[in-house]
Amino acid sequence: MRSYGPAIGLAGATIIAVTVSGFCCALSSRRMLELQKRRLLNLMQPGLAAGKPIQEVMRELDHT
Repeated sequence: MRSYGPAIGLAGATIIAVTVSGFCCALSSRRMLELQKRRLLNLMQPGLAAGKPIQEVMRELDHT
């Protein structure tokens, strides 16, 4: 945590996520980025493994 003067501190950005069913959690922006990267890789790998060009795989992602 960084100190910016007396009694002022900043621990980092926090993202609050709420599901449709009402559950919520707090994620650091770093953790959210890790989860998004993992999600994108999992979505892209089958198309790339099937030999599709990256442009086609990216178009498919746009439509999900």
